[in-house]
Amino acid sequence: MNTSTSGAEAPPAQKVPFLVKLGYSFGTFGESIAYNLFYVYFLLFLTAVVGLDPAIAGTISLVAIVWDGITDPLVGYLSDNSRNRAGRRRPFILRFCAPLAAVLVLLFTVFPDLSGPAQVFYFLLMNVLFWTMFTLVDVPYIALGGELSDDGNERTQIRTMATMWNFVGFVVVAAGTVPLVVSLADPVGYPGEKAFADPGAWGKVVIAFGLLVLVAFLVAHVATRGRETTVPQKDSATRAGFIGDYLSVMRIREFHPLIGFNVISQIGGYMLTALAVHYFIYHMGASESQISTIFLVYGIIVVAISPLIGGAANRFGKKPVLIACNGINVLIFLYFWQAGFNFTNVYLSTAGIGLYFGSFYILAIAATYDIAELDKVRRNDRESRQGIIFAFFSFMMKIGVGLGMFFSGLLLKATGFDPTAAQQSERALWGLHLGFTLIPAILFLLGIAILSRYPISRARQVQIDDEVKMLDAAG
Repeated sequence: MNTSTSGAEAPPAQKVPFLVKLGYSFGTFGESIAYNLFYVYFLLFLTAVVGLDPAIAGTISLVAIVWDGITDPLVGYLSDNSRNRAGRRRPFILRFCAPLAAVLVLLFTVFPDLSGPAQVFYFLLMNVLFWTMFTLVDVPYIALGGELSDDGNERTQIRTMATMWNFVGFVVVAAGTVPLVVSLADPVGYPGEKAFADPGAWGKVVIAFGLLVLVAFLVAHVATRGRETTVPQKDSATRAGFIGDYLSVMRIREFHPLIGFNVISQIGGYMLTALAVHYFIYHMGASESQISTIFLVYGIIVVAISPLIGGAANRFGKKPVLIACNGINVLIFLYFWQAGFNFTNVYLSTAGIGLYFGSFYILAIAATYDIAELDKVRRNDRESRQGIIFAFFSFMMKIGVGLGMFFSGLLLKATGFDPTAAQQSERALWGLHLGFTLIPAILFLLGIAILSRYPISRARQVQIDDEVKMLDAAG
């Protein structure tokens, strides 16, 4: 339906108070702790602490993340169609943030009586439960961010603040986990270099992280009280239904390049994430303190460049900034494929990874907000399908993430990586270098090619925002 507002002036947008933006975005601190603990350390935890075969560990990660992707569309639909008087998004956050924190602790708990297939089943089950709880909180939380404002620039600002908190959470997890585990390890049972493998120390650290996850989402819930947009609920007879809604979303042609970029680039990004600690320990011989410093610098870089990314996108548009950030990343990792890493230039690689993840979590997710606004205009409907649109994006993202971690496990297995060996073979070291440089660079380059077809420019985004304001004012 053509809902052009040519000749009409859109009503002025009401700005979201700074404290609301800050409180909402703080939820991403908890989100980041939960999923980064999994993405950065879970594969290493299964191999180095639990002692599972790398291929089995990679398969557990793949199955669990694919399950998470399956639940994303269901939760998105339930959230969009919720009739809770308190809103469509915030009740999910409140109900499921505590179960999420509890299952996160269980995910990194080792029970000595479990071994063999029973142990594999336990970690698979905890993965499924963890990602179920994560989805029930995260999909409504992200959708809520897209509905706090009708202004595209302000939505990008909200995503920028959220991404900054995201990487503060990342620094806490990535730079803090190893030193905390080592400091709390049993010096008798796990002396010296074995301290990292103490499951009891892991349990204590993850309990603290679980509490931080709980607090962060509760703050976001309180900060956004009264901020949810309310629209008249449709009669059930007028609803398209679960399958109908998702088929409709999948037919949004502007969404297709964003989805393709999402999947391909996430495979590359999470191969880097899954293999980073392995590379630093086994290829570079990094100590716990050196690994923590690398991750600390990485987090600081992303927090520092996030406002620059958001500001550039509000001036030039999301697509050119995403392409520029990923292009620089490709050049960096092609350079390291030839030059290799040392403890000086490794920080340049953290800048490359930071450009990818920083731009993705600000701009690619903010682009789903633009898609949701475009969808409202085309349907001439004030009721946003932000939950369904982000859930589908998240579903495809999880496929990319799962494949990235799965391929990482297969690469380790195929090149002879042995988690029990103090010194890896030349072939295993070559496999780590391949998976941490050339393969991600090729995937990022392919992602750029796909993203180049994304049609929503800066000018088109402004036009969509104006049309949405007129639609909401008319309702």
